[in-house]
Amino acid sequence: MYMTTKNCIIIFFKKKKIDYFNEKFKNKPKNIKLIKKYNLQKKKIILSCGRMDVEDKNKGIDEIIEILDELSRTNKDIIYLIVGDGDDKKRLEQKVKSLKMNHLVLFLGNLNEKDKIDLFKISHIMAMPGSRKSFDRYPYRFVNLEALSCGLHVICSRVNYKSEINDPNIKMLNQVNPNNKKELIYEITKLINKKKVTNSLIKKFYFNHFKDRLENMINIIDDNRKT
Repeated sequence: MYMTTKNCIIIFFKKKKIDYFNEKFKNKPKNIKLIKKYNLQKKKIILSCGRMDVEDKNKGIDEIIEILDELSRTNKDIIYLIVGDGDDKKRLEQKVKSLKMNHLVLFLGNLNEKDKIDLFKISHIMAMPGSRKSFDRYPYRFVNLEALSCGLHVICSRVNYKSEINDPNIKMLNQVNPNNKKELIYEITKLINKKKVTNSLIKKFYFNHFKDRLENMINIIDDNRKT
């Protein structure tokens, strides 16, 4: 039972290992077909990925849509791509239409891992600055880590917990007050032309690092059982 538990935990992390994205991304050329399909030549791409559920609104997508008009006045080449699906998608599409932002927003639906890597290769910013009070502001969600491993700048909601505020790894992310539109516009404008670089801190979230920490924890538990 002990060995089964250990193996199951390691398999779980292995199936979602972040370094997979970095390995595939590093030597992968830009997908020219993808660029032509959506007319993304010379575009500065802001990206959001996640389910769009009626009961899970204001997780970052609304917040980006609402600033696009003002943002595009000084950033002429931006475009906003949204990956995911759900029962709140129609409302978001209608919101884009009512704000007359159709020319700046594309809903891409669900993508497989290969297509996500192609999209990350040509994107500049991953933005999920959720403003809902009950929104989980945990900064190290997989979509953020995947984006970081591919060199994207990641914008997230400012963290609240002391353990996260004092975490040195938080430096990888760009935190904003999601209710402050001016701050969000400023942060995107600052990052959109900044060179994409994979932060070395992301290696702490790679599989081997998780595996070593997990095995160390299991060994400590095992040693305590024997004493």
